[in-house]
Amino acid sequence: MSSKKISLKMITQMSKQSLKSSRMRNIFVMITIVLASALLTAILMFAMGRNQQVKNELSHRQQVGYYNLSDEQVETLKNDERIAYQIQVKTGTLSEMDDFDVMPFYVGELSDKIQIGELESGRLPETENEIAVQAAMLEKMGIEPLLASRVTFTFYDGNIEEFVVSGILKGGDTAKQFSVFFSKGYAINGSQLKNMPYEVYAKLYGATTMNADDSKEAMYLIGSGAGIERKYINPSKMFIESLSVDAQNVLIYGLVGAVILLASILVIYGVFYLSVIGKIHQFGQLRTIGMTRKQMKKLVSKEGCRLFLYASPIGILTGAAAGYFIIPSGFSIINTLLIAVCVFVTVYIITMISVHKPARLAAAVSPMEAMRYTAQDDMKKTANKKMRRSLTPFGLGIMNFSKNKKKAVITLASLALGGVLFLTAATYMSSFDKDDYARQGICKEAEFHVQYSPSAISLNENGMSGMQADSSLNSELIQRITALDGVKKVTEIKNFGALFDYPKNDEYNNDDEICPLIEEETKEIGKYLADGSADYDKLIGGDYILAAGNGNAAEIYGWEFTVGDKIIPHYYDGSKMAEKEVTILGVLNDEHVLDHNGLDGWFLMPEQAILKWLFYDSFKL
Repeated sequence: MSSKKISLKMITQMSKQSLKSSRMRNIFVMITIVLASALLTAILMFAMGRNQQVKNELSHRQQVGYYNLSDEQVETLKNDERIAYQIQVKTGTLSEMDDFDVMPFYVGELSDKIQIGELESGRLPETENEIAVQAAMLEKMGIEPLLASRVTFTFYDGNIEEFVVSGILKGGDTAKQFSVFFSKGYAINGSQLKNMPYEVYAKLYGATTMNADDSKEAMYLIGSGAGIERKYINPSKMFIESLSVDAQNVLIYGLVGAVILLASILVIYGVFYLSVIGKIHQFGQLRTIGMTRKQMKKLVSKEGCRLFLYASPIGILTGAAAGYFIIPSGFSIINTLLIAVCVFVTVYIITMISVHKPARLAAAVSPMEAMRYTAQDDMKKTANKKMRRSLTPFGLGIMNFSKNKKKAVITLASLALGGVLFLTAATYMSSFDKDDYARQGICKEAEFHVQYSPSAISLNENGMSGMQADSSLNSELIQRITALDGVKKVTEIKNFGALFDYPKNDEYNNDDEICPLIEEETKEIGKYLADGSADYDKLIGGDYILAAGNGNAAEIYGWEFTVGDKIIPHYYDGSKMAEKEVTILGVLNDEHVLDHNGLDGWFLMPEQAILKWLFYDSFKL
């Protein structure tokens, strides 16, 4: 056997013996490695699991929707070779039943590629009097959920129609709104769907390999080729976001990972440093009998490597199990194996980095230095230094710290980092409020939202402004609601329903709402101006208007509102449909939309200016 092999075997045996004699050190190091490996694995499993979960969900959803389509446009899309898969859909108007709502629906087919529903039994409707529904809806109606059951609906427009159940759909146990699937014949001739435009949900070839901008551009080009206006093309936001990297999440995961690695390096380095200085005399003896510096470094490094090999697999398996149980639907064996390899290599590197400096310290010890070594930074005593010492517990602690300042710094740094980690985690956990998360949007300060139903607006020949002229949401209703037991406060939300024309961009009869502003709001709104003016005296005259949400306008229409452009609102003034040409005086930034729970309409005007157009004074929703 060669001397090199003998030397290696001896070092291996010595490292094993050294590990047996330093059990406390081994426990600390192994716990650190286990925690580092487990935390890194769990974080990466969570991040990859979320991405995989989104991918799994998107594999059953459309990438883009095309709306308000004519028969010719549907045929054009059918023949477009860039579309990998598509389904044709029609959606009716919501009808209110006793304690639930019904949405008439037609779908060309049910498929796993774009999941709209799933049959539990039976089949999709084939004749005009057949429907497919969820069992929970039939039970709410007091009908046994069986095939061939007869169901009668009274729709929002007063039509009463009877149907036969041809299929039972899965789900809906806790739903309050149910989709009723009709046949193609009913979609063409039935009262609830015949006047409704088609919709097409589609997936494109190669869309998942494109970047977000290219994918959206392809969707718009397909729609444009079929003669579909941009506002009726709706790329899936979830799908588009999946094509780009979330920089914020990457930064968060990166910082957390870096802190974990830093803490691991500090702890492992500190433990090995203390171990080495505690064995200085032993290392000196080894040097005396002929061990080289290189062999000394190998000895200490082998100890670190062995501890890593014992602890890291335990940590990786623990982290993988935790990651699986956090997001089981996002589990992927390939992702898990990749994460395990990455964590194994990373933790090995940081372990070796942590052991490197103590190994060099051990290798640098000479036999003579080891004989006279004491664990103090400075062996020399200053002649005129006072020798009086405070022998209180605090004084003794200070004296012990001063013996080895490097050891003291490492200990304090470990404690400080532990405190930082604990406080950061505590701050993060306490900053999340479940109640605030649930109360987003309109429910931020309310439990119920009373408003005109879509079916009622659809039935009114004058739309939203016609409903507001009838003033069913009046002060009397507010008083009745306020008088109910348990009602603490009723907040009025005002919006004025209107259609608008934007001749410059060839937009006509767009359904919208104008937000009325009281005088104080109008005078303070200037802080949100992105362009133009919010002069109250001009706005109160009724010839000027403010526009907001240009970010959304650019996304939906492909253009933005510009100061000086003409807008023509169409509205019911209380006696007839009227119109008024107004000029955009100012454009508000997107921050205004965020600060006001998502503005429902594009435009804002002083309330008194709108009242000059009308013979009624109710803007309530």
